[in-house]
Amino acid sequence: MKGQASVELLIILAVSMVVLGLIISVSNNEITSINYAKANSEAQNTVNKLASTANEVFVSGPGTKKQIFISIPSGIDENKSSISDKTIRLNINGTDVISESQVEVTGSIPTESGGHWIWITSYEGYVLIGDIQIETDKGSIYSTIAQNTSAIENIKVINNTSGNASVSVSYVWTSANVTLQLSSNSFVVPADSNTGIDLNFTSNLFAVGNYSGELIFDVNTIDGAKQIIVPLTLEVIVGESNQPLMIFPDLWSPSIDSGYSDSNNFQVCNTTSTALTNIVFTSSNGDAGDWVQAIPTINSLTGNTCQQITVTIDVPLGSNSDTGTVTASDGINSDFISLNVTVSNMSDNFNFSWSTASFNGGGDRLRNWTIENTSINTSLTISRIIVWDWNETDQDSAIIERVRFDGTDYWNGTANAGEWINVTDFTINASTSFSGGNELRFDEIVNNDGEYFRITFEFSDGSTYTTSTYYTIDSTPPTIMLESPATGYTSNSFSVQFDYTVNDVDSGINFCELIINGIIDQTDNSITEGITQSFTKTFASNGTYYWDVNCTDDYSVPNTGSSDENRTIIINSTGPIIIAFHTFPDTSWSSGTGWLNAWTHSGDSSIRSGGTPYSSPNHLRLRRSTGYAERAVDLSAYTNPRLEFWAKVNSFESGDTTRVSISSNGFIWTIIKIFTSADSDNTYHFYSFDLNAYPLSNNFRIAFDAGMSGRRDYFYVDDINIVQRTP
Repeated sequence: MKGQASVELLIILAVSMVVLGLIISVSNNEITSINYAKANSEAQNTVNKLASTANEVFVSGPGTKKQIFISIPSGIDENKSSISDKTIRLNINGTDVISESQVEVTGSIPTESGGHWIWITSYEGYVLIGDIQIETDKGSIYSTIAQNTSAIENIKVINNTSGNASVSVSYVWTSANVTLQLSSNSFVVPADSNTGIDLNFTSNLFAVGNYSGELIFDVNTIDGAKQIIVPLTLEVIVGESNQPLMIFPDLWSPSIDSGYSDSNNFQVCNTTSTALTNIVFTSSNGDAGDWVQAIPTINSLTGNTCQQITVTIDVPLGSNSDTGTVTASDGINSDFISLNVTVSNMSDNFNFSWSTASFNGGGDRLRNWTIENTSINTSLTISRIIVWDWNETDQDSAIIERVRFDGTDYWNGTANAGEWINVTDFTINASTSFSGGNELRFDEIVNNDGEYFRITFEFSDGSTYTTSTYYTIDSTPPTIMLESPATGYTSNSFSVQFDYTVNDVDSGINFCELIINGIIDQTDNSITEGITQSFTKTFASNGTYYWDVNCTDDYSVPNTGSSDENRTIIINSTGPIIIAFHTFPDTSWSSGTGWLNAWTHSGDSSIRSGGTPYSSPNHLRLRRSTGYAERAVDLSAYTNPRLEFWAKVNSFESGDTTRVSISSNGFIWTIIKIFTSADSDNTYHFYSFDLNAYPLSNNFRIAFDAGMSGRRDYFYVDDINIVQRTP
């Protein structure tokens, strides 16, 4: 009996061990799944934040930069994580987590798990994500001069580190007809400052056309070594033009802080063989021309020579961005410089983040929020603040009694929500941020009734900045209501607009996503609560699709919600499928839908509103013999595509042309249309070209190539579409 009992006990024990092992295994798998899901959610928040910030700084213009705090989860695969084109990708535990920006992005993401401060910087045509401890103020240099003249360009090396930077400069420049000399081959840039060098280009009588090279900066800092390569392009204009007096360049687009100034050099050229005398400079009135300082008269300018002038702009405090002109005239001949001045007030250089904020243990101090001066040149001063909203839910009648910046009291007193607090002026130096030591102190607990807070800062130049809302607790996801189309709706068009509204009780909305067949199709980072929002999608084929909308709030631990409807829509169209289009809704070269990448452009090419676009607000303009724009699209899956666009020609003379070309590989090109002076009526006309007769590749290219004699000859194109026509 005892032996039988022992055997039974062993059997029970064995069975128990097996069951326990199964429980532990299932538990471990469940924990692993939860951790993976949490890591993926954290990664999605990070790439969404990077993409939305990239869009934000790009809209503000070249030179705009912003520092943000991101979190990298464990399990990241460095080799499979990347930033390229418009895609930001983190590979977490073998899964790609992706967010698409609206602008070309480049750079790198930290690959060590944990929190990181990272810079997002806007340049001409793209945004850099990552290290900008050492940078140049220009991503490339383009200059224009006449034959047998000289031109000077300046470039600055900016040192954002805490120590000196040693810089060695070299260049690649092989032309014999245009020479290049540097004002310095090595120099030291002190911490938190910048140092510039001059590039002196000299052309001879045989120089003509474009010359290119590279400027190379090898920099050593306390943080390590870095190399910066800046492309160089010089265009030499042939003399004896039909425009005797010319200024190069003819456009200046500086970014200047309010209350400060900037200068730039220009070449005033006489393209005739006889001297021009008494060349006087005047500026426009009532706009940015009022900020231009007096320019000395040129008493005499010898034939076929150029003389350098310096234009200085002083921007008064409180000014806003504006345009203007500077005109040179000898009484008979004239030319002008177009000014496009972007003015940054103190509020434009101010950045605020709640991401580092928290309450003290007693709940009466909201502290350690981050304030930052993003300018690399100028300081800003906070003069007064308003703290808003906590009284909306507070049950304790709390009042604010102290404001601290960087650990020092700048105000003590009593103030209610919505009242101005006159702080002792607090100055933030350029490229400086503070987190620890920033504090709002109240006389009662203010994190026990669902209180929420905003702060408005006023600066010494009168500009203001209002923060987003900080919520003490937010565990409620956004509420989404789908409006149209109704479920089961049949669309006779491939293009469909999806309407919805979203609200969040406690936080703002960070972004919303259109979900098609369970997959994220589009993301919108500019959401207004309570008002109808829209996504527009062009479907590639007929069929039945499921759609919904997800939205994520901007709370520090984000909440995501959906309508949970998963409506159906039936596409039944006999019309054309829009493969790719660009209506130039803004001045970005990467706008539009369906293209493989942004426009590749060079020379005198621009996206602008002037010249009366076919459809507002902008169109593409080419000038001179240098204007060029090219873009690629995947046509490999289509059988009957057409290229369609509207174009107009203005002021073409005999010999002036613009060519429209296509290519299946980027090497062999076919001209499908040549615009000449016979088309020069300054009126938009529609053009359509069948592409079915050409090899349709996955990298099919279209190009517009100017061949005009001067900058007063214009070619415009608008509403470019590539469509799949039904037979």
